[in-house]
Amino acid sequence: MEKSNGLDAVLEAELSLLVAAGVALAKVKEAVEKREWAAFETYNRQVEETAARFAALEAARQESADAETPQTAALKRCLKAEINKIRWTGDALAHYIEEQRALTGAFIEAIYPEKRGTVYSRSGKRASADMRSLVLNQAY
Repeated sequence: MEKSNGLDAVLEAELSLLVAAGVALAKVKEAVEKREWAAFETYNRQVEETAARFAALEAARQESADAETPQTAALKRCLKAEINKIRWTGDALAHYIEEQRALTGAFIEAIYPEKRGTVYSRSGKRASADMRSLVLNQAY
């Protein structure tokens, strides 16, 4: 049996973090579907903490100069599979949220057709429809 190198150790640590992140993300999705907002906050924080630890490991992985072994290649395949699982869970969550947003918007529009296109401020009061009232996500 081959002796594992430093790169393999980093990849194994990354894989365990991805599995933990996948579990936490699935719990985030479940909390959103059940509208359990305290649980959502808890699990979302876990996902963010795991992402920060993963970023640190990824930096260590980039610095590693170890040669690739068959075990390293297998670990990389497992990482890709786990990343795809997480991506699918995230996409499913985004799709669910978008469906709920559209359903809620359609429902409110059906009940209050006269308020269609009305823009509201964060406090719930009517705001002018000019571009000054437009709020953008600060992440963009």
